Amino acid sequence: MSLESGHHQVSIYSAESAIRSPGRLLRELFTDIVQSRKLGVALAIRDIKAQYRQSLLGLVWLVGPPIFLAVMLTVARSNNLVNPGETHLPYPAFVLISVSLWQIFTASLSGPMSALQSNKGLLTKVRFPRESILIADLCKLTVTITVQTVLIAATFIWFQVPVTASLLLVPFGVAALVALGTMLGLFLAPIGMLYRDVSNSLPIATMVWLTITPIAYPYPHYAGLFATTVRLNPVSPLIVTIREMIAGQPLTLLPNFLLVVAITIPLLILGLVVLRVSIPLLVERWSA
Repeated sequence: MSLESGHHQVSIYSAESAIRSPGRLLRELFTDIVQSRKLGVALAIRDIKAQYRQSLLGLVWLVGPPIFLAVMLTVARSNNLVNPGETHLPYPAFVLISVSLWQIFTASLSGPMSALQSNKGLLTKVRFPRESILIADLCKLTVTITVQTVLIAATFIWFQVPVTASLLLVPFGVAALVALGTMLGLFLAPIGMLYRDVSNSLPIATMVWLTITPIAYPYPHYAGLFATTVRLNPVSPLIVTIREMIAGQPLTLLPNFLLVVAITIPLLILGLVVLRVSIPLLVERWSA
């Protein structure tokens, strides 16, 4: 913990587990989040410059997958190779918007683990608020969100999708999607830093997860094992609700959406606590 002495800040380290004082742990957690904003932004700028300096295509990697998948599925649908059913948007626009939202979710899911991996050396050599790494990851995520937003706006213009007042609700829906992905990522990150199997299997897991998320097809209301799996998927009501907000449609899954949000928020706080407690143990293991 830290104490103010005159004009100096004195840090006192104790062998006592932080979990024994949950109230103090939460206070210090949120204090460090607030105080590490500038450092988080600086780390984000450093990482973004490094990322796009080493990439020839840059932002194309963010807009390419939704466009490619939309073209492929549209061709397959027009040739009766797939039959996703009726959609309340032109099918290419339906897929483009859905995949853009899915990319935001997967970026927030993998973010905490990749942030720890890229700053592993820094964590073992310098003492600083660890939460600044998460802030940097969220700052980098805003790049993904911005690019996907531009793509969705271009989709609106190209397919002449009507603009409605429900678009004002979309940022809240996207925030819920990011919160869910970040929460899951926070729990995966400590395990992933110990075992590379987690990071290696995550792309495969998200591909499988994609198939049970209503990205290329409408939300299923029929009976059956697959439909039940899709309905139990926590991402499904978020994707569907945001898509309905964008299209100006009635919010058919709003109760499910609110339930997922109500579960996500306390688990997100718990995930922050788990990561804060586990990082010193990870650093100790890396330094051994």
